[in-house]
Amino acid sequence: MSTLLVVPTELEARGLKELGFAPLICGMGPVASAAKVAYELAKHSPNCILLWGLAGAYPGSGLEVPSLVLVTEEFLGDLALCKGEHLEDLAPHLPARRRYPLPEPPRRRVHNLLEKAGLPPILGAGVTVSCVSGTRIRGEILARRFGALIENMEGAAVAQAAELAGVEMVELRVVSNLVEDPPRALWKIEEALSLGVRALQALKEFIR
Repeated sequence: MSTLLVVPTELEARGLKELGFAPLICGMGPVASAAKVAYELAKHSPNCILLWGLAGAYPGSGLEVPSLVLVTEEFLGDLALCKGEHLEDLAPHLPARRRYPLPEPPRRRVHNLLEKAGLPPILGAGVTVSCVSGTRIRGEILARRFGALIENMEGAAVAQAAELAGVEMVELRVVSNLVEDPPRALWKIEEALSLGVRALQALKEFIR
């Protein structure tokens, strides 16, 4: 089984070369990540994509910083009518797909490998945004709207590119911060990156 390891930025790629990985750096945000992954899939045909990167945990999620999350489905969070902190559905004559479920079989395999390594992940939904939530209230709104635990900037975009190419995808996120006021107050980037590297080391059997 060939798996394409995808990371958003050089930050997440740090330390992976030493593990023997050569990840595709897709870029930050929905546009860059979808375009880069689609371009790569037009040239190569992996069996699966493993997207890993950092994420923010929503209020009420119960997630600690850092912690591992295996994403079950992604939602395009701000594909909506934005009114201040609030979001409303677009008009009915403007249909917009927002939900991207991720396949269960490869996720189960990743889950089992992580559990075996003593790194059990939490399962839950993610929200993909172009604009990171900078207030607790916006985080609460998105969490309620989509029943999600975390937010990121690439998941749904990469999921759509993978789906169009007929390639399965697994998304593994490491919580680096809580979505709260003030933003960036308690971010733990280095701790989250360290946990991510440990998780990928446990997945070497999957990423080959």
